[in-house]
Amino acid sequence: MNTTFLLGYLSYFGSGIVLMLLFMVVYERVTPYCELALMRQGNRAAALSFGGALLGFTLTLVSSALHAVGWLQFLAWSAVAGLLQLVVFWLVAMVVRQIKLHIENGNVAVGIGLFCASVALGALNAACLS
Repeated sequence: MNTTFLLGYLSYFGSGIVLMLLFMVVYERVTPYCELALMRQGNRAAALSFGGALLGFTLTLVSSALHAVGWLQFLAWSAVAGLLQLVVFWLVAMVVRQIKLHIENGNVAVGIGLFCASVALGALNAACLS
C-alpha cells in the first residue's frame, strides 16, 4: 500500500466520520424534539427517525466517495445530502400533523415512516450520483 492511497483513504474516511457527526448535531438541532435524549429514554420512534436520517445521509456519502471527482466534490455532495435530509423531514412533518407529539409519545409508525422516507431519499440521491 502506497502513501498516496493511504492519505486518500484517510481523507475521505476521516471527513466522512466528521461529516456524519456534524450532520447528527445539525439534524438534532433542527428537528423540534431531542432525538438523542428520547433515545436514551428508550423511545423507538425517535431512534427510527434519527437512524433513518443518518442512514439516508450516509448512503449519499458512500456514493459520493465512490463517484466524486475529488475531495471538494465529495464535500459538496455531502452538503446537498444533509440539506435533502432536512427537506424530507420537513415534508413528512407537513403530512404528519403534530409530528413532535407523535415522536415524543413513541409512535413507532411515525418513526418507521420517517425512517423509510429518509432512507428512500438517501438511496435515490446516492443512485443519482453514479
